[in-house]
Amino acid sequence: MKGSGRVRINVGGRVFETTASTLASAGRDTMLGAMLDASWNRGGEGGGEGGVEEYFIDRDPECFAVLLDLLRTGALHVPPHVDDGVLCREALYYGVLDRVRAARWGPSFTPGALAFDQRCKIFASCKGRFNEYGIGVWDCITGEQADFFYEPPGCALGDADKLQWLDGTNTLMVATMFPRTDSSFISLLDFRDRNVAWSWSDVGTPASLEDKHVLHAIAMEDGRSLCVINQYDDLGFLDIRSNAAGVRWRSRSKLTTRKKKAPHGEETCYPKLAAHGGQIFASTNDTISVFSGPDHVLTSTLRGSDAGAICDFSIGGDRLFALHDEENVVDVWETSPPPVI
Repeated sequence: MKGSGRVRINVGGRVFETTASTLASAGRDTMLGAMLDASWNRGGEGGGEGGVEEYFIDRDPECFAVLLDLLRTGALHVPPHVDDGVLCREALYYGVLDRVRAARWGPSFTPGALAFDQRCKIFASCKGRFNEYGIGVWDCITGEQADFFYEPPGCALGDADKLQWLDGTNTLMVATMFPRTDSSFISLLDFRDRNVAWSWSDVGTPASLEDKHVLHAIAMEDGRSLCVINQYDDLGFLDIRSNAAGVRWRSRSKLTTRKKKAPHGEETCYPKLAAHGGQIFASTNDTISVFSGPDHVLTSTLRGSDAGAICDFSIGGDRLFALHDEENVVDVWETSPPPVI
């Protein structure tokens, strides 16, 4: 088969004529792209009409017509009589299912952290095939991609560990933290103006504080500040009303239990934070500490199953759910009312 010649393909009794370059556009790792290899040449019938090689494929011709048009035009047009399930099955056979999905739902991204707003939108930190880094937005009802906030210079978005929607400011908090990156970056994105409304990074931190790495972050319920935690279990606060403000670390807001060193080969469960009912909850090792009052002092601790460290937790309604690093172990607590300080 010549690289730029005409090719005739008989699919289930229906004859299609195209070019080798159109088939090659499917990619060398696909069945259609593989037809250009010498091994396929031996299977072609060189004595076809007009001297054009003809190949027979015993598959659905209606679906093949849709897929061939996709390779020719880059657009996906599916006639009403073609079943979506059958089309996906045939696309998988030919090795172009990703091409079909990309044409239908947009570019393919590898998602990371997720968040939801109150208007049925899903936000995800993404890394695309062609180095598109940023935050993708999807409609959670239709599943269609609605927007994409590309990562600006000096602002880490695609590798974010934590996303959180802030109703009060209509912004999305995006946090990329140690140890995923050497430095921590926290930003508030305004999708209405498509700009970074506020940002903070520990790059250039004074030497006295440079060893304090932010491991997790949450937006406080007052909508004016963020709470962060470092590897020494200190709580710190960032005022999002000022870009010049640094972290205010509070020595009284310190967890009482020390993290145990993970056995060799096991993944470390880093501290996580949550805010609920005016309280701050922080996990470390197998314990969740509860901080209350205007100074956020430690008021109580929660310790459940002897199932290893708590790797993540969340609060829904009046229940707190904690996931341990041992398989299929989850603790559930009722959240207590804030004490009077």
